[in-house]
Amino acid sequence: MEAYRVRRSNASRRNRLRAAGNAEFRGDGWVRGERCRPTGTRPYPGAHQPLYAYGTMRPNLPKVARNLLLLLALAALLGLLSRRFAAAQNGTDFPEFYAAAKMVGEGAGRQLYDPAAQDRFEIRYAGRTGTYFNHPPFEALLYWPLTRWPVEGAYLVWSLLNAGFLALVARLLAPEVFPNRDWRVLLVLFFLFVPVLLNFLQGQDSLLLLLLLSLALAALQREKEFAAGCLLACGLFKFHLVVPLVIVLLARPTARREKRLATGFLCAGTLLIAISAAVSGWGFFSAYARFLLRLGSLPLAGIHPEEMANLRGLASLFSLAAPARYALILAGSLIVLSVAILGQRQASQEGGATAELAFANAVSAGVLVGYHLSPHDLSVLLLPMALLLHSWRRTNMNWSGATNGKTTSGIVTSGIMRSGIMTSGITTSRRTTGASRWLAGLGVALAAVLFLPPFQLWLLAEHRYALVAVPVLLLFAATYRELRRALPGTPANR
Repeated sequence: MEAYRVRRSNASRRNRLRAAGNAEFRGDGWVRGERCRPTGTRPYPGAHQPLYAYGTMRPNLPKVARNLLLLLALAALLGLLSRRFAAAQNGTDFPEFYAAAKMVGEGAGRQLYDPAAQDRFEIRYAGRTGTYFNHPPFEALLYWPLTRWPVEGAYLVWSLLNAGFLALVARLLAPEVFPNRDWRVLLVLFFLFVPVLLNFLQGQDSLLLLLLLSLALAALQREKEFAAGCLLACGLFKFHLVVPLVIVLLARPTARREKRLATGFLCAGTLLIAISAAVSGWGFFSAYARFLLRLGSLPLAGIHPEEMANLRGLASLFSLAAPARYALILAGSLIVLSVAILGQRQASQEGGATAELAFANAVSAGVLVGYHLSPHDLSVLLLPMALLLHSWRRTNMNWSGATNGKTTSGIVTSGIMRSGIMTSGITTSRRTTGASRWLAGLGVALAAVLFLPPFQLWLLAEHRYALVAVPVLLLFAATYRELRRALPGTPANR
């Protein structure tokens, strides 16, 4: 009988085990294990729960100590951000959100998309002019409670909220990525991802979108399509990323679920439009459209296609005329969306793990085809990466042996080599040819661009961040390849 230690102080749990007949007393404490049961039957309830082996020491710090260490790390991060904000306020995006919230609070919401009015409020409350608030009006209300503090204090509060968003995402995804590890480990790895750091430094809202997408996926897994549609609509402050995702999700052949998802999205979207109209008047439609069209010609607007890690950014690296460049972007977007829709329609018939991979594929497609993309927006890729790692762990992969002592880039590298997207289906347990090893090395290099901070920071400094779109395309292709492999009866699954 495999025995497990139960703490003596946990009297209630010990008594429950004894009452259930699943515990016995030994000289150094109560232990539990599988009592005699017929072969092939399931163990008693709770037997699958991770307890510590009998006779071994508790490997982790107490929960209070772990939480204290996490709070100290967050306090250090907030202190660093505070000092940096005071020194580099002119290079951050948060003052534009703060100035927009001030405009709404002072009744100037109808001038929200007047660049001159934004400049006046930024000078008054932030002491400088910079990038412009280019999001829908309803998002300004989200920042309005922060205006009770000065801009520096509001930035710290928003950074703390961002840390909370990221912690919630880590708690949601930890059982999928690291089932035998604490969620705080995944949170630390998240902080190593460069787009996440950029989101904190800029005071942006990409982590809020990441949380909404994670909650929407959880709702879809519980077959609550209406709630999922409402959550996706709440992410319309980045509509250029959410709308392509919703288009892919609505391509599912299951009419009833598709209808509930569309109903939730339309209901919440209509409510947000009404809120926007209350903030800026019904004329905000035309004012917002005109503002977006002239945004690229405004000084300090922050529109740099060569720093967009999507199809538009890749096209900007080529010396093409404007019509040819737009045609290339349109053709690439149609191909990516078609592949994502195909995967969504195939996976919806199976459900389960394939539906998760289809959602991951749709998120990656939204990032690639979105017309505007900032480096911090790549934070949403943590969701498809986590789902892809979960699929690799679940299917024919010795997760405990493959992840011990590895960093995030090492995990993804081993996953890329195993998945076959860069190695033609050759796993680490098989002998590879010279060509497949070369392709595996290429996959490692492309994954390093996406995960290792030095290379990403170098690309930012050289204004060539659009090259990160190549590993994003690799992630999209790997997710679709894993989706096809997970489908029963397909050549990828044979």
